[in-house]
Amino acid sequence: MFLFGTEIDYEVSLLESGFKFRNPNVVDACGCGESIKFDESLAAK
Repeated sequence: MFLFGTEIDYEVSLLESGFKFRNPNVVDACGCGESIKFDESLAAK
């Protein structure tokens, strides 16, 4: 079983505004946000 815990927030800054998606299970991501790596210890549960 794999658990997803995505948090959704709306942020406004000087350069951009919009929805931001954060997943606390992500341990690594590229700068563009296209590629992510999850904590594999959570997949075994």
